[in-house]
Amino acid sequence: MIRPGLRFRRSLVPVALASSAALGVLLGFANAQEDENKPVLEYRQRIMAGQRASMANMGDILKFKMPYDASHFVVHAKNIGEFAKLIPDAFEKKITEGLTDAKPEVWTNWDDFVAKAQALTEASAKLQAAAETGDMKAVTPLVKTVNDACRGCHDPYRKPEEERFKR
Repeated sequence: MIRPGLRFRRSLVPVALASSAALGVLLGFANAQEDENKPVLEYRQRIMAGQRASMANMGDILKFKMPYDASHFVVHAKNIGEFAKLIPDAFEKKITEGLTDAKPEVWTNWDDFVAKAQALTEASAKLQAAAETGDMKAVTPLVKTVNDACRGCHDPYRKPEEERFKR
């Protein structure tokens, strides 16, 4: 005769093994999702980093009166505009968890999000055209316009500082 406590413990072993296996499958699925999303997130982040670098360089040229002429603005404005064209495709896949600063509103307000990327493309094209004239006085206010276009998307669609993942 099997003691009652021993029978209970024997029935727990298969349950514990099944639970462990199920947990392993779920964790493996979560890791697979994270691994699948990682290249997409890194691609998005590099696009944004490229834009951020060009904005910072233009700001430094103006702020520190660096000896670079408008030809540098042409390149930076073009970079921002070209990257802006990629934003809708880069954000097509909905990823709101993990190493992303994107809010869910990107996808619930998709048409507005795309319109804001287009506005950035247009603002940077105007900056590029002004820079091509060589008139730095004409360039300065357009840098602010491009910056405002960036913020116009960041404010509604990027998580606030305290919720962002730390790179």
